Amino acid sequence: MEWTEIILAILSGTTLGGIVEAVRYRKENRRIKQAETSNVETNEQHQRIDLAEEYMKKVLELSEQTYQASVKGNGNQAEMMESLKQLKEQISDLAEQNEKQDTVLQDIIKFLNGDFQDFLRTQHKGKPGRKPRKKEAANETDA
Repeated sequence: MEWTEIILAILSGTTLGGIVEAVRYRKENRRIKQAETSNVETNEQHQRIDLAEEYMKKVLELSEQTYQASVKGNGNQAEMMESLKQLKEQISDLAEQNEKQDTVLQDIIKFLNGDFQDFLRTQHKGKPGRKPRKKEAANETDA
């Protein structure tokens, strides 16, 4: 045999062998590809599950924060109501003081618009230990 026949025999044998092996391992190659695709699908499902768990954690955190804020808001509301009650009491006290001062001012205006001697007499009447002045004593005897 010549070297060309040897080369042809090797090439034709390997080609035929390749075809036989391709048919023989076709089912096995199909199983390998299916396993790879199922692995990819499984990985994708795991990723989706992880994302869903993370989403649930975030939702729970947000709901907890909302609950805490509402509890804190109710506490703040109670504090604000107490502050409003205190302010109302202070305002009523100030209104009473204002009324007292108003009556004092009205009395002062009344006396300033009236007779000054009457004002002095009403001011000093009833104070023990004070002797009336001569003019006051004269006015009292005249009256």
